[in-house]
Amino acid sequence: TVEPRMIPVDLMVNDEIDRSDPDNIEIFEARQEESTWKINWKFSTPSIDAAGIDAYWVSSSQNFWHTKCPQCNQWNRLNWDDNFREPVGKQAAHLGCERCDRKIMPREITEGQWISVGNRGDDVPAGYQVSNLLLPYSRPIPELWEKLRTVKRIKNFYNLVLGESFSTPGGSISADAMRQHCFKEPFPQEAAKVSGQYFVGMDQGNDIHVVIGKAYGEQLRIIAALRIPYADRDGFGRLSNIIRSYDAVTIMDSEP
Repeated sequence: TVEPRMIPVDLMVNDEIDRSDPDNIEIFEARQEESTWKINWKFSTPSIDAAGIDAYWVSSSQNFWHTKCPQCNQWNRLNWDDNFREPVGKQAAHLGCERCDRKIMPREITEGQWISVGNRGDDVPAGYQVSNLLLPYSRPIPELWEKLRTVKRIKNFYNLVLGESFSTPGGSISADAMRQHCFKEPFPQEAAKVSGQYFVGMDQGNDIHVVIGKAYGEQLRIIAALRIPYADRDGFGRLSNIIRSYDAVTIMDSEP
């Protein structure tokens, strides 16, 4: 097997970015340093906002497929939240114009065009969002509606069917919120444990990020957070001590 770091390339195609090891992607990109062309294509089913392929997408030209309404001349950027119409009476589920609500016909979708709504400039990478909404004949809207009604996780519908990243409506915990509500570094060795059920969540990248929570009735409150640096040779030993001292239920990211 040839290591990827040993192969210089002009054209690189990375598939399924969100399931790839970020370190390997950096190694691949380094193989283009001596190339005149430096052509790089990245593809992926998105997962969450601002991560994986979505992080590349937000810095791109952000080309969305648009279709023009023949009744009001509105250019509709086809998306589920703005254009989907639930079935009413004998009217099946369909897409409607966001301005005049006229039904968008399959032929009108196929005659649409890409329109950039993102960054502009010669050095801006071209980005295209591909969705099942662009396939009105092979993926009719009533079929997609049925998928949404039966899917176990709505995130899967947005990721796999619509080709969009998805985060829960409540959003994620920001760094500012963590600093405001948790102990500051250095982590007090380790925060005093009292009776109750504790939870430890960890995310391993270059460093190990750890959050400790405690159950208060039906609520889970974050009581502490810390970062174990990559250079800490006893990092996993310290982590084991934390888990044992709190007798905690432990959760680790399945795709660090």
